[in-house]
Amino acid sequence: MKIDSTAQDFEQLWDYDRPAESESRFRAELARAAPESEAHSQLLTQIARTHSLRGEFREAHELLDDVEKKLPGATVKVGVRYALERGRTFNSAGDKTRAKTLFLVAWERASAEGLDFYAIDAAHMMAFVTPPAERHQWNLKALALTERTADARAKKWEVSLYNNIGWTYHDQADYPAALAMFEKAQAAAEARGRPGLRRGAAAADRAAGRSRPGQRERWLRVRRDRRKHARARPRHRSATELRTRV
Repeated sequence: MKIDSTAQDFEQLWDYDRPAESESRFRAELARAAPESEAHSQLLTQIARTHSLRGEFREAHELLDDVEKKLPGATVKVGVRYALERGRTFNSAGDKTRAKTLFLVAWERASAEGLDFYAIDAAHMMAFVTPPAERHQWNLKALALTERTADARAKKWEVSLYNNIGWTYHDQADYPAALAMFEKAQAAAEARGRPGLRRGAAAADRAAGRSRPGQRERWLRVRRDRRKHARARPRHRSATELRTRV
């Protein structure tokens, strides 16, 4: 499987809680990028996303129209990122039908080219535009790819996917499966130096209480050990909280 190892994807410029500030950083990079370059088109897709997050859908579509004109000669990565952001813009505006078509295109193209980071993103977004049963299957597809990929960047999806799948099992009253997912989410969050998932931990406690006695005792031991470890080390807060919304 090919790995997209291109450092120039500009993910580090994002602060999803401050899209206007993120736009400023993207535009600073845009000024340095050659007009016909891959970087230039990628940056336009991300600036479009900053507008979409602010509900400025007309501005987002106008920027994506500029990218669309260049798609015939563009790289696969640009095409995938264009489809993702056009789809996100439609989804945020309430048009799930057109969003779904674009997310599916992004999934198929990214999967075929080994762009795991973006394929997982596309599968994650498919879960927002499909019925519950289908949504669960897309989350499982995204998780399977996240667990087997050799792309270290793609591992960032583990926490949110374990958490989302855990909530699906919790809502289905499959408490042992929910507990297993919430435990994995906690472990993945800690491995990435993030604070614990409070809602997930609370749900895991409930799931443990409704699971078989052995599972409940195991979870309680894990919780005690983690709390003891947390008290013994300095606390570090991540720059942004875990995001499961678009």
